Amino acid sequence: MSFALPAWVASVEDGRLFIVSPGLGSPGVLTYDPDGAFSGLWGSGQGPGEFQGAARILTASGDVLVQDLTTLIHVLSPDRELRRYIRGVPIASTSPVALSDTVLAVPRRVEAGERPVQLFDLRSGERIGAAGPLRGPDQEQVPVHVASSRGGGLWVGTRPGRFEHWTLESDEPSIRLRLEDAWLRSLDPARRPTMDLADAVRDVHLWEDPDTGWLWVLAVVLAPGETGMPEVEPGAPLPADFFSPRRMERTMNTVLSVVDPLERVVLANVVLNLVAWQFVEDGQVVAFREDEDGFQWAEVLTFTLHGR
Repeated sequence: MSFALPAWVASVEDGRLFIVSPGLGSPGVLTYDPDGAFSGLWGSGQGPGEFQGAARILTASGDVLVQDLTTLIHVLSPDRELRRYIRGVPIASTSPVALSDTVLAVPRRVEAGERPVQLFDLRSGERIGAAGPLRGPDQEQVPVHVASSRGGGLWVGTRPGRFEHWTLESDEPSIRLRLEDAWLRSLDPARRPTMDLADAVRDVHLWEDPDTGWLWVLAVVLAPGETGMPEVEPGAPLPADFFSPRRMERTMNTVLSVVDPLERVVLANVVLNLVAWQFVEDGQVVAFREDEDGFQWAEVLTFTLHGR
């Protein structure tokens, strides 16, 4: 099967991987067995548990959640039995995250005076509130990145390199972290004095280790000399391989950072020399690869922090 990035991955308890690749135009979910063998495409249609297009996929309390191309999340069993719907969910540039067995956090674009994370009850499907920093009247609209935290809280990435820890009841963050300096030290020194992280960072993914409380951050950044867009005539279509894994690896890279939030210490900061798009489980990240012959595959990589 082919992938168009970004693609989204969910793993279930029996080891299967479910992948959606909205940029490919595929309306369904790609399924892979625990041994990595492709086992089928499902979900395309108009019946219960089916959809006309899959935008995001994740797991929560043993269920599989598929966000379609409207404002609907389909809550399914691992065997694809429809359990219920969650309605009125905006499609954002970042993915929803289960904060607990009962609360789903959905990033969204907001107006001044609104909070950027909507909260939904996973059992009833009803909207139950909002979280994160209020957008100021003159504040720039930026994508918000979210991760669950121990005790039912959440991490919110407010802008490239800046992260805040919130509880669901708070009006102010309990922790503020800044990773701009660590990221800049990892990138091309020749670009560092003039580098604008807002332009260079194209995607961010977060995961909190439930045992240590450490925050793991994936930042997908443009490679030196890249602008992120090909040189094409105005109105001309993008190249056929624009969203392919091979092109992404030519034009982007990933910085992996691990932070101790309580000590405000960066424990690790490395350039991976591949494009890793998402955390899946327990420090594992997924990367989509492609060889010179056009063969594509997904890799699930496990990282361990030694010496701590």
